[in-house]
Amino acid sequence: MGKSSNIGRAVLYGVAGLIIGNVGGDLLGQAHVPFVAQSTSLRWQPGADLHVVKYHLDLQITINMVGLVGGVVGLWLARKR
Repeated sequence: MGKSSNIGRAVLYGVAGLIIGNVGGDLLGQAHVPFVAQSTSLRWQPGADLHVVKYHLDLQITINMVGLVGGVVGLWLARKR
């Protein structure tokens, strides 16, 4: 396989790990383990008015402790394959 395929696989595994970890962290937070459910949000709102086209995007990423661990595990699994 090529190098771009390995990078794509690593990104896919990392994002899947983040998603699964965030869901797991939310479930653990509901089960009275509050320190893993504390999350941090990163927000970016690019936009432009070009007089012909006007756009506004709102991108937000919320990561908790278990999600971060899941992302690292996903990257580790991608590297092991």
